[in-house]
Amino acid sequence: MNDIQGNNEQLLQKLNELKLENNFLRNQATRLKDLESEIIDLRQREEELKKSEEQFRLMNLHANIGIACYTPEGIIIFYNSLAAKYMNGTPEDFEGKSIFDVFPEKEAEIYLNRIKRSAASDEPVHYEDMIDLPSGRKYLLSIFSRIFDSGNNLLGIQIISQDITDHKKIEKELSESHKENIETATLLNAVLDAIPDMIGIQNLEHEIIRYNKAGYTFLGKTHEEVCGKKCYTLIGRTKECDICSTTECLKTKKPAQHQQFFPEYNIWFDMRSYPILDEKGNITLIIEHLRDISDNKSFEKRLIESKEKAEESDRLKSAFLANMSHEIRTPMNGIMGFAELLRNPMLSGEEIQDYIDIIRTSGKRMLNIINDLIDVSVIEAGQMNVYFSDCNVNDIIQYSYDFFKPGAVKKHLDISFKKLLPDNKAIIKTDKDKVTAILGNLISNAIKFTATGSVEFGYRVTDNDYLEFYVKDTGIGITPDQREIIFERFRQGSENLNRNYEGAGLGLYICRKYAEMLGGKIWVENNPDNSGVSTGSLFKFIIPFNMTNESADNSESKGSGESQTVHNKTLKILIVEDDEPSLILLTKLVKSVSREILIARTGTEAVENCRNNPDLDLILMDIKMPEIDGYKATKLIRDFNTEVVIIAQTAYGQIGENENAVEAGCNDYISKPIIMNELLTMIDKYL
Repeated sequence: MNDIQGNNEQLLQKLNELKLENNFLRNQATRLKDLESEIIDLRQREEELKKSEEQFRLMNLHANIGIACYTPEGIIIFYNSLAAKYMNGTPEDFEGKSIFDVFPEKEAEIYLNRIKRSAASDEPVHYEDMIDLPSGRKYLLSIFSRIFDSGNNLLGIQIISQDITDHKKIEKELSESHKENIETATLLNAVLDAIPDMIGIQNLEHEIIRYNKAGYTFLGKTHEEVCGKKCYTLIGRTKECDICSTTECLKTKKPAQHQQFFPEYNIWFDMRSYPILDEKGNITLIIEHLRDISDNKSFEKRLIESKEKAEESDRLKSAFLANMSHEIRTPMNGIMGFAELLRNPMLSGEEIQDYIDIIRTSGKRMLNIINDLIDVSVIEAGQMNVYFSDCNVNDIIQYSYDFFKPGAVKKHLDISFKKLLPDNKAIIKTDKDKVTAILGNLISNAIKFTATGSVEFGYRVTDNDYLEFYVKDTGIGITPDQREIIFERFRQGSENLNRNYEGAGLGLYICRKYAEMLGGKIWVENNPDNSGVSTGSLFKFIIPFNMTNESADNSESKGSGESQTVHNKTLKILIVEDDEPSLILLTKLVKSVSREILIARTGTEAVENCRNNPDLDLILMDIKMPEIDGYKATKLIRDFNTEVVIIAQTAYGQIGENENAVEAGCNDYISKPIIMNELLTMIDKYL
């Protein structure tokens, strides 16, 4: 009975400790609120997108051509200002009205039939006709085309109308002038030269008879220089254009029109050709009308690009938010759910340990997501710094192998590495943390996406003095399409909710940015086996091989022998922490190595405690503190005490914090959540 009672007391004690840890984890969960700022940022971007869409809507609204949009049933969705002006109204006057409300019944029936035909047509449909509008009789060139939403659902029919009444009048005058022969050549020349568009007259052999003033000005030639020349030779071509309205007009004896880009001038032209017929219906001349529509094409291109960008942004935003919700709620479910199960006093010791392991695993997964989001935010803000120092590449390789070996062994994968330089030749100047982060992310992905087989990594020196690191695996591989997107933020090989692998789609984006910061680059290749068949993937990244002049004796100290764990209660420790759960946790973690523990809940209290206790052995300094922060408190302490060991501990967890801590006067730096073994090993290192 005593044994059972003793075991129960131990379990109760452990449960109490776990409750404290549970409270700590719950407090950590509040950090998720910080992610709300990320979502707010996304919403701000969405608002910016809406502003962009509003700008393009205003461009549509105030365009110098009439733009209207109808449902397939003839209900008005949108009139821009010019379209509304045609109807003697404002855009707001017509939204939601039927086509029969604004047009006479006859015209309404004609337009409704055109709308229905356009709804069933894959190509835009052009119409030219005279119509009586409230603003007067106008000859309109109208283009009916379908518009779709991002899901490829038909939204309606867009009608772009251009008033060509004046041009039709000119055309009519020219035709009547030719038929009736009552207009003089002087009047014809005056009319042609008054037109701002290019007007040319050709014979049946495509030879130029004359241009109007705008045509000569555009070509930079005189009448004598162009008369009798083939039209296409004037732009440096040896044969007529593949698509030519004049050629079509000669074949059909009807007006022809098309739009064509002339790279010689970087101009888009709307080209129209009109046949001049004799009394027998034979073509005698061709009148060619060219209008510069480059601005319209540019506007159209911007509209299309804006639409595609908006659709892509909306799709990525939706995929990212759904992914983030899944990636955050999944580990939170493990943490909160199994923390709640730990409240059951009837759990066995084995069940308790299993639940603890699940909570720790879920916590690590959530921490990785949070760290990636923070890193991306810092990178996007342009505040990510690079800290160059001497480091041993072989040490990075060995550390990565030791760190990832347990995970590979757990999946029954063979993991190996290759170091091609001796230690005394492997010391370079670079940012060790970023190189380790890139390599670690690639190895982690290789293990995650490899079910059976092996993972191998290492490096070599290239001919142009770069270090080329590689990580290859026998996993699922990367398709050619995926190679184009996997290094973008929030992008993964698959963005579907049914994908089989966890992740926020940020790791490879961070790797690419780090590699570029170090003066290198990263890419992915197929990993062929001995027979040449691709199996798995092969990631590579390069950084400059900035070898130092340091000898092996001056390389980073590796230490010797097995590390010793601090076990004697010999230390007087000051814990500087304002968060109560974190304070309780730290007190528990260092209890086994302390003879006395002091508490400071502000930066000012930390300085005073240290001043009043010169025999302090260790200070665990939180960085974010009330009154004065941990860095400033450390600098003040160093003014009168240079011997005490100060270890910074913070929840920021960004690359570069270690350098900031050392610069402030700290001996070392540990990031939250703090693991007991890591903390005790660090204490043992200095004390």
